[in-house]
Amino acid sequence: MLLDISTKNQFNAPHMLAPQTITNHTDVASDALDVSGVRGAEVLTIIGAMAGNDVNNTLVPALQESDDLVAANFTNVAAADIVGGAVAAAVAPNTVNKQGYLGKKRYIRVNLDFTGTGISSVVVGVIGHVQFATLEPGTDPSPLMAA
Repeated sequence: MLLDISTKNQFNAPHMLAPQTITNHTDVASDALDVSGVRGAEVLTIIGAMAGNDVNNTLVPALQESDDLVAANFTNVAAADIVGGAVAAAVAPNTVNKQGYLGKKRYIRVNLDFTGTGISSVVVGVIGHVQFATLEPGTDPSPLMAA
C-alpha cells in the first residue's frame, strides 16, 4: 500500500499582487493574505526588469501585518518576526525576495515602497504561500487600496 505524500492539499499559493508593470513611483500594496490558523506563511516578491533605479531611486518590498483589513492599520513587521529578516536595502532587478512570517497578526501583505522618482518602470508580482490551509487573499479589496 502506497502512502499519498502529495503536498497538493497541504499548501496554497494565492497571488497577492498579479504580475504587472508599475510606472508612477507610487507605493503599491498587495492584497492581504489571511494567515489565521495556518501552520506557516511566507511571501515571495518577484522583481523583474527595473528602469531608472540607482542609489537615489530605490524599491523596498516591506512585509506588513494587521489585525484587520483597514489599509491604515497595516504596519511593517518587526525583523524578529520575519524568517530571512526584513529587507533593509533596496532590491535589485530580476530577483526574488522570500520572507517567512512568524508574527501573530491575522493579515499580512507586501508594501512596495518607492524612494525617489527616477524608477520609470518595474515589473513585480507577489505570491503568498501558506502551509496546511486553503486561504485566499482578503476577499474585500476596497480597504486594501493604496491610501
